Amino acid sequence: MRDELRAGDLLFFPGHVAISTGGERFVHAYGPANEVTENSLDSSDDSYVANLDESFECARRF
Repeated sequence: MRDELRAGDLLFFPGHVAISTGGERFVHAYGPANEVTENSLDSSDDSYVANLDESFECARRF
């Protein structure tokens, strides 16, 4: 399902959930300030965070 993500899909990581904005990009509260940020699971994207990619558990569409 990871390669078929659509806007609104939920992405699960240890300790939190993110919301897909479509493709491999997603928004979530992350980082030391726990601010809402947009990141990517695409390693060629500037907003890629390797530890998030490695800890990605699953995605669900409701």
